[in-house]
Amino acid sequence: MKAVKNTRATSFPCPVLPTTCVLTVNPLLERKRTVTAAVTNAATEFHRIADPLGAAAAARHTSAAFFSDRRLGALRRFNRALCRVAPAAAAVWARRLIATPPRFAERAWETDLRRGAARSLVTVGKRDLPVLSWGRGATVLLVHSWGGRATQLGRFVDPLVEAGFRVVAFDLPAHGEGSSGETDMIDCAAAVARVIALQAEQGHALHGIVAHSFGVMATLLAAREHGIAIPRLVSIGAFESCRWFIDAAQTQLGLSEDVGQRLRDNFEARHGHRVEFDRLSVVEMLRQSRARTLVIHDRYDREIPYLHSYALRSAGKQIEAFPTVGLGHRRILADAAVIARSAHFLSAR
Repeated sequence: MKAVKNTRATSFPCPVLPTTCVLTVNPLLERKRTVTAAVTNAATEFHRIADPLGAAAAARHTSAAFFSDRRLGALRRFNRALCRVAPAAAAVWARRLIATPPRFAERAWETDLRRGAARSLVTVGKRDLPVLSWGRGATVLLVHSWGGRATQLGRFVDPLVEAGFRVVAFDLPAHGEGSSGETDMIDCAAAVARVIALQAEQGHALHGIVAHSFGVMATLLAAREHGIAIPRLVSIGAFESCRWFIDAAQTQLGLSEDVGQRLRDNFEARHGHRVEFDRLSVVEMLRQSRARTLVIHDRYDREIPYLHSYALRSAGKQIEAFPTVGLGHRRILADAAVIARSAHFLSAR
């Protein structure tokens, strides 16, 4: 992609914007003001093209279909050019891409499930998050993945209620009902911890958690950072390290090493350097939690490759494995055998 030069700035036509839109940066200043409103529009369009969690997965032997999308290839070329002339602006732009969850329409059965739930709200930071519950008994919390919503694991609800559990689900920050803005693993871990604390305040002790993908990481980070005890955990399609996630996203978005490091530094600075990427090992957090865990992962998962499950299973003798074949990363959440195995695991004494 060639730059169009003038004496004051360098302009790049953005491949995911209308052709009349141009992102202009000043290579001398490289400040946030160099990122125009076009960045916001481009980020929205990018997430319509691809789920960032899926994009990250390509770094490890996977071939999700959207990676071949011509617009994504053009976006990588655009990012490489922006990284060369304005790395600070590129880091801001990349954060917006990565930290804005994709939006997907709720399916009809999910809407019906939501309408049939008891509802409450929990305040996390400046956000009020909807909390849904069904049934009576010991509490099992469902934690959805990046780009998901409270009802994403909804196929688990009726079987768990029939097994004698009270099932609770909620929307992570910037997800689900009325979702907007950005979020990250720290915000989401705080939300998991707050929902669990709210249940305890209402007299509902936590019996176990069923979490999917990013939700597994948020759950284990909540345990480590907020002192949450997890008696039992069903981990579905989880990745082994947050550093893997961000490094893979860097590769797939065509970001330079310098911009990737800026991205990590900006994240750590945003949270007062309390958390470092190199300490965000999902495997180590699972080991520290000592939670009795069932690791479920499909051998043909194209988003989070099966290899990750081996690392998770190495975290302790209390971990069981339930591999599947041909269910992928998302259809696994509706599989009757997976749900039945999870219910059995949570019911066992």
